[in-house]
Amino acid sequence: FVPNASADLGGFFAKFLALYPEEFSPEEAALVRRTLRACAQMLADTWRPESSSWTYSEFPTSTQFNDLGHHVTILQGVELLRKYLVAKFPFTTSEAIESFEKFYGDDGTVYEYPIELRSAGEFTDRVAPPSLMVVISSLLAQLGRTDEARSMLVDLFNENCDGENKCPALSTQAAPVLYGAEL
Repeated sequence: FVPNASADLGGFFAKFLALYPEEFSPEEAALVRRTLRACAQMLADTWRPESSSWTYSEFPTSTQFNDLGHHVTILQGVELLRKYLVAKFPFTTSEAIESFEKFYGDDGTVYEYPIELRSAGEFTDRVAPPSLMVVISSLLAQLGRTDEARSMLVDLFNENCDGENKCPALSTQAAPVLYGAEL
């Protein structure tokens, strides 16, 4: 079980099944629903509330962690499962949004790794790339935090686009943003 891939695919299929039920036979739809419920349950069971992250391995010595990119991917899938499968999770949408705070520095800079790993000296204070910030702003907008998302996008475009409106640092994220554009 890998939470980011499972959440990503689970969210996609939950939405697809809800929007296009005629594409499935009754037996196929039942199989997909059972699989999605198992996926949602595994995501709920592997949630670590003390660190607002997921367990990546059944082995207790695993040192896997959620970096910002994986955290966003998992939360997008979880919110799609929550909406289209009516899945239950041990945290609310508001708590999911709050979990991003561990990636923020005191000055508002968004980092690629959570504070507990940066402060322990395990990882450098790498600033999150602009492309990840676009995906985060998309997720925030989907979850109703449109003012925060708009502000984040304006700052990103001001910092990363030239005078001719070319934004090479942001252009690679068009697909993830469009994928998540409608929870």
